[in-house]
Amino acid sequence: MRDLIDPMLTKGQKDREMILTLEKEDLKMADRLNQLEMAVYKIDTQGGKTKFDEIADRFLEIEIK
Repeated sequence: MRDLIDPMLTKGQKDREMILTLEKEDLKMADRLNQLEMAVYKIDTQGGKTKFDEIADRFLEIEIK
C-alpha cells in the first residue's frame, strides 16, 4: 500500500516546494516593479512631478523658444 501512495506524496511535496519558490519569486518581482515605478513616476516624493510631467515641461519650453 505504501508503494502505491509514496509517488503521490512525493509529487505533492515537490509541487508544494515549487509553489513556495514561485511565491518567493513573485514577491521579488513585485518589489522590483515597485522600485522601478518609484524611479520612473517618483512615487516616493509627495506631490512631485513625474518624469512625464518633466518631459512635457521641456517640450513646452522648447515650443516657447
